[in-house]
Amino acid sequence: MEPPLRPRARRRLLPLLLALALGGAACQEEKKPELSGHFGPGSGGPALSGATATVPLTKADGQVAGYAGYDPLLFVPLGALASGQIENLADVPNTLSIGITRISGRPDTPCRFQAALLARDQDFDILESGDRKNDQNLDFHQVNLKKGNARLSLFCAALHSNVGVLLQVLTDSPGKIDWVEVHAVLNSVRKS
Repeated sequence: MEPPLRPRARRRLLPLLLALALGGAACQEEKKPELSGHFGPGSGGPALSGATATVPLTKADGQVAGYAGYDPLLFVPLGALASGQIENLADVPNTLSIGITRISGRPDTPCRFQAALLARDQDFDILESGDRKNDQNLDFHQVNLKKGNARLSLFCAALHSNVGVLLQVLTDSPGKIDWVEVHAVLNSVRKS
């Protein structure tokens, strides 16, 4: 059994412990801004035409878990979908695209995981993240990233029975993530 520290040794040890504690706090990663609140209607970009195309959001077995909508006069579906992908849209001037993919598990995990992989493997910077709601009162986890002029926002939501949806919005400038046409898609996502 070791003898307890003498008072003089404790006095010498105290400044060292304080320095370590303060130094550790100073070395912590800077806290990123948190996103919160409702998406809202968006701002900027082309006006909606009023037409709507509906996309069923399906489970792996083909059962419908939810729906999303988009303006077919502003977006065109792209061909050749990847496994698990439900729809891939590009706006008509081709300055932004929206990928809609099936996910499983907690809705924030796929967004966080994909953002971490993009930061590690593709040199994207993670800007901010947080939990938001759409007009259907559906909870989304959002992560915003950038690489040069490219901006990528990931939006993940749970739909039914451990099945959800990931919307990936890729643009060539930061303001386009908030365009009316993008928010119309986000706000249209609903459970079946």
